[in-house]
Parts: sequence; C-alpha cells; structure tokens
Amino acid sequence: MITLRKLKLLAHIARWRLTWNQYDLDVAPPSGLGTKFITARRAASMILDGSTVIACGMAGHHRASIFYWALRDNFRRTGHPRDLTICSVGAIGGRGQIPGTIEELGLEGLVKMAIMGHLETVKSFLRLASAGKMELHTLPQGEFAFLIEGQARGVFELETEVGLGTFLDPRVGRGSAVTKLPSHHFIELAANGLRYRLPKINVALISAPYADRHGNIYVRNAACLTEIRDSARAVKANGGIVLVTVAGVIPFDSSEVYLRHDEVDAIVVNAGNEQTASVRQLRYWPMLTVGAKVDEAEALADVKFINDVLGVTPHRGPADLAAARLAATVVPQFEAQAEAVPF
Repeated sequence: MITLRKLKLLAHIARWRLTWNQYDLDVAPPSGLGTKFITARRAASMILDGSTVIACGMAGHHRASIFYWALRDNFRRTGHPRDLTICSVGAIGGRGQIPGTIEELGLEGLVKMAIMGHLETVKSFLRLASAGKMELHTLPQGEFAFLIEGQARGVFELETEVGLGTFLDPRVGRGSAVTKLPSHHFIELAANGLRYRLPKINVALISAPYADRHGNIYVRNAACLTEIRDSARAVKANGGIVLVTVAGVIPFDSSEVYLRHDEVDAIVVNAGNEQTASVRQLRYWPMLTVGAKVDEAEALADVKFINDVLGVTPHRGPADLAAARLAATVVPQFEAQAEAVPF
C-alpha cells in the first residue's frame, strides 16, 4: 500500500534522479570571503601529477563529488593531473549506476593505483584493473584508519595480528594486492604478525557541512565524520594540500570548529553537497545526525524503501545469509591456524 509518506519519498527520489548529474565547476565563492575560497576547477588544478590522494567519506555519506567531477574534467581537457594514487577507507563508489562518486575518476591515465577498504562498489576501477590499466590494493578499514592517523605523527607502519591467516596474509594470499603483478606490497610479515604500510598522502579531498569566512570547518549536522580530521593532519604533516568542499558558510563559533583554518588550503562552496546520497546537506535529514530525536523504526523503514526503489544496494537473500554464517564459523579456524605457523 502506497502511503502519503511513501509518496513523499518517491517524490524525493525523483527530484534527486533528475538532478544527480548537475554541477557547475566554475561557481564563484560568495562575496566577502578570503582567497582560500576558490572554484572547484581551480581546486582540482592544485593537484599535481603522481599525487597520493585520500578521498574521505563512507558509502553514500559526504562524498566530495564536486572534486571528482572537477578532476575528471581537468584531466579530459588538459591530461592533468595524471597517475594519481587514490586512497579511500570507505567504499564511495556507485556500483556503476550513480554519478558523483569516486568512480568519476575511473579514466585510463588519471589514476594508476587505488588502495581502498573494499572495491566492490567501484565498478569503473574494476573495469580498468581487469584491462590491466590500474593497480588495485585493499587494506582492513581499521588498520587503514590507524595508518592515516599515524602519518600525522610521522609513523608510516603498523604492526598487528589483524589479517593473520586470511587472504591478506602473504603466506595465504597476495597480501594487499587485488590485481596481479603489483608494483607495491603494502602488507608483509612481521615478527609478531603483519606489518601494514601506506604511501605518504599529500592531498586530502574532504566534504564537510560548513565553513566560516575565516576558513574554519564545521561538522554540524553531518551524517558521519570518518577520517576527515586525521587525513587533514596527515597531509599537512607531509607538506601536502587539504581541499574541502562545504555546502554553506556560517558564522564563526569557536566551540564547534572541527578543522582549523590553518589545517585547510582551499575551500569550495557547493550548495549541492550531499549529507548522504539523495539528501542535500542544506536540507539535511535529522535522522542521520547525532542525538536526533526520531522514530528509529520509521527512519529505517524509509531507508529500506529508498533502497528498494533504487535497486542499487544488493538484496541479501537466504543464500547470502547462509554464506555469512559459514564465514563466521570459519574465521576462528583460520585464527587457530595462523597462531600455529611460526615466523
């Protein structure tokens, strides 16, 4: 039965579907702001060939879409930047169906290597890798996040037991490498486990809700934070550049500053920035914010309805659930085998 609530959600989906590929890379920042506020096209031109870029976000939350479009456009027009290494803890692809995701960077020559928490949703990268045009690596999301935080302190390796006995263990699988004949290996055996590494990150692409006119960044009404702060500080420690896109400019509030102005190099104001897929930050959904007083069952039902209508997120059927239960019983066996293998 189609209720009034579902009709409103259908209208929401229709509006998004009609506008989800609309953007302007040359929108000037609001008047009265400093030189740190620039256009998306100018921000993309600051990224040099061969840079290692961290793209922050998680799934549909806080994708820095305007930067992905600007990088793609600059590369098509000028051939630069090229040979980037893209790092992403969260999967911010669109399964080949939704625009404005990191898949916009899936052009031959633009990205030479991707290191991600998982790659299942990034179809354009997978196609290039299958054709031998891109190198792919994966790291556990927790270790990935610790490696980013470590770079802010000048630490570039992490030794842990996580991954022992799994495909990440070089004795079992190919370590971090997803594609064959990798040029790099980011996981190796260590004295008491596995040693993880990450290239030195020198560009951060961040989507946050708001900035003030001084260039401070705020996360009020954000759906998630992920590795925003750690990425910015790692990049600054490495002498790189931090690029932030925000939905709007608000008054200075010292109690809410999340990134200081001196931790940010350039800011793009884009009213189309999303809080999450289909939801613009300037019209954010309270149910996705901290401390929201909403009916949780109703909110979950809304999300499920949207997912069902779009048909992008795979449905987990009985076979998938059975495979998950099987995996849960196998993991302890792998851990026992790993403990029995001497280093």
